[in-house]
Amino acid sequence: MAMTINQITIENFGGIAHLAVSLDEHIHLMETSYVEEMIVILTRLLSVEPQLPVSASWIRDGTRITANVFLSDKQYTVYIDADEKKSEMTLKAFDSNGNDKSSEYCLNLMHCVEEDNLTVFNGCDPEITERLYHYMDEETFYPQKSLSKLTDGCSNTNSFRLWLRRYIKDTPQEIPNDEMQYRFLCHLKALEFWDGFEDIRNLHYVRKPFIVKNYGEHLEHKNEISTLFDRAMDTGRQVIVLLPVNKEREKAGRKYERRQASRTSQA
Repeated sequence: MAMTINQITIENFGGIAHLAVSLDEHIHLMETSYVEEMIVILTRLLSVEPQLPVSASWIRDGTRITANVFLSDKQYTVYIDADEKKSEMTLKAFDSNGNDKSSEYCLNLMHCVEEDNLTVFNGCDPEITERLYHYMDEETFYPQKSLSKLTDGCSNTNSFRLWLRRYIKDTPQEIPNDEMQYRFLCHLKALEFWDGFEDIRNLHYVRKPFIVKNYGEHLEHKNEISTLFDRAMDTGRQVIVLLPVNKEREKAGRKYERRQASRTSQA
C-alpha cells in the first residue's frame, strides 16, 4: 500500500510565514530555504518514530500545517497544530467526509524504529553502509539484542533470517562512482529488503514516501543519480528530494523533472 503526499500548506512555522506546495506523486525536487522545517513537517506527516524535536522558536501563534494525503485508495486531510506554550505539535487526520480518522491513520503508519530510520536519507550523516551484512552478524554489531528492539522482535524470526540470506544471495554487488552514491545505494537496498520482508508478513504494509536531504550537490552526476532515483521510485514510493536554494542546481533539477515527466507519459 503506497502513501502519497499531494499538497502541503504551512502557516507560521519556523522561518515560513506561508507556503503552499503541490507535490508530484512520483518524484518531487523541492528547492527551499527551509530544509530543516520541511524535514520536521514531512516526518510528522509520516508518523516517523522517534519524532524529531521541534525548536520552541519555530512554534508561534497561528502555527498550522495542512496536508492532503493518499493511503492506497483513501484520501485524508491531515492537520498538524501546535501549542505555543507547551512547544508541542499534534496530528489529526480526517477522511473525505470530515470524520476523525486520526487513530486509523497513525495505526496504518506504525512501523518499527529500524524501518522508520530508513524513511530519510541524510547525506551529511554517517550511514551503516553494510547494514544488511550487520543484520547477519547481530552479535557483533547489535549487542544486547538491540536489533530485536529496533525491529520489534522481527529480527528474531526465521522468516526474517531466511529472507535476509535470500536477498543478499540474489542481489548483485554494485559499486557506484563515489562514497556518497554508495551509501545511497546501500540505503535503497535496505529499503528493498524491508519491503520484501513486509510483503511476506504484512499485506497492509504502507510504503512511506522516501525523503532525501543534503544530496543536492550530486545532482550533476546525471546518469548515476537518474539511475538511483529511478531505483528509488521502483520501490513504489513517492520520492521527495529537499534541495537548498541554488540557482545552478535548479537548472539540473528542472531538467531531471522534465525527463521524468516524459518517462511517465510514455509508460
